[in-house]
Amino acid sequence: MGAPRRPAALLLLLGASCATQEDIDRRERMERAMEQVREQQGLLAQAIARTQSVEERVAAVTGRVDEVRHDGERAYGDGISALSARVDALEESQRRIEEALDEQSGYVRKVIETLDKMGKKSRRPSSSPYDQAMRNYRRGRYKTAKGQLLGLLEDKGVKGSRRARVLHNLGMIAHMDEDDEQALVYFSKLFTEQPGSAYNKNGLLFLAKSFGRLGREDRMRSVLGELLSKFPDAKQAPEARKLLANSPE
Repeated sequence: MGAPRRPAALLLLLGASCATQEDIDRRERMERAMEQVREQQGLLAQAIARTQSVEERVAAVTGRVDEVRHDGERAYGDGISALSARVDALEESQRRIEEALDEQSGYVRKVIETLDKMGKKSRRPSSSPYDQAMRNYRRGRYKTAKGQLLGLLEDKGVKGSRRARVLHNLGMIAHMDEDDEQALVYFSKLFTEQPGSAYNKNGLLFLAKSFGRLGREDRMRSVLGELLSKFPDAKQAPEARKLLANSPE
């Protein structure tokens, strides 16, 4: 009676060993896949940081281009062409970064889909209202962007650098529309709520210009002084010094 039981016990032992090895292999595959995801996420974070840097540069240059375009004097003709070329170059750089981001995102999605087959659930990222608003602003669709930006301004989830960018872009739209009173509101909020934001380099310059167009020269000089004090090496500093020098006492 004892002899027949040995093969059955041996089969059970072999089955358990196979199942354990299969579990080990599965865990190793998942660990490798997760490591690939982490590596791709690191690359995505770097690319996003480069994109934000380019966007800030585009915002600063675009602000200048838009202002010059609204000024009909022929003396600015060459300046418009040069600034437009610079904006085109920056936007082309951003386009390449966005393409790289898309490629990285595609790879990450494939890895996540592989994990999903192993029992993990994947989510495909969608274009957020913030991304849509910024895309419309970059492409000069200011009327559409304005409505979207106003919605973001009321969204308590939009904080930090994103809120700073929303306020900056709303201020630029108001300035271009020659709604200087409204521009003062947005640029002032940008500076008071986000004093350390890089968007204040451009925001303070156009806050001063809005004061100047309203004939409030004393406030204009005060804001220009604040800009030069807080951001002495900013690209906007030379123009701020020129405005300050030409401003009547």
